[in-house]
Amino acid sequence: MLRLTLAALFICSSASAVSAAPDKGKARFFVHLQAVKERTKECRLAAAATKTVRQLLARAPAVTVDLGIPIPKDKKVLAALLAKRGLVGYGIVFRINSCKHSLEPPPKGKKRKVLMVEVNTVIDAEKLPVGQLALAGSGGGQVGTHASKVHPKELQQLRREALSVATKQAVARFLRTLTEAPSKRSKKKRQRRKRR
Repeated sequence: MLRLTLAALFICSSASAVSAAPDKGKARFFVHLQAVKERTKECRLAAAATKTVRQLLARAPAVTVDLGIPIPKDKKVLAALLAKRGLVGYGIVFRINSCKHSLEPPPKGKKRKVLMVEVNTVIDAEKLPVGQLALAGSGGGQVGTHASKVHPKELQQLRREALSVATKQAVARFLRTLTEAPSKRSKKKRQRRKRR
């Protein structure tokens, strides 16, 4: 089956961005996936997104997703635990903002139509334990295949493939921002303000 993956180049670049996070010998950040929210229930991608996000975070050298004990509900206890282990904590919410598909006319010289699927995702992160919004990352994936009509099983497979691309992109951008030196982030913010 021919796949038309418009974000194919980004799959490689986002994957390398995740694996190329700086290795300081031990994790510097604790990242907790608080929730996965899906704007439309029709696509049924929340379970797949949860699994992929956790896998990508677990592979990042600068990140740990496990404190070894249940996360303390008491903010002071959590703050003390993070400080003792030398970790900066973040809680993230992964959002599937859109999931849509269309059956496009056949390309020139072809007879079969093209089924296109697009998924867009966003990561919102807050500093733990204070709950202050801090970082974000976004991603988009678009894949397609030749088809005469929409078949539910094939459509769901394409949705998962597009989700995978979008998730890798969002997590890579989140990790890139997370592992940047604070001075670099501040410099970028100042540059954006000047442009305005």
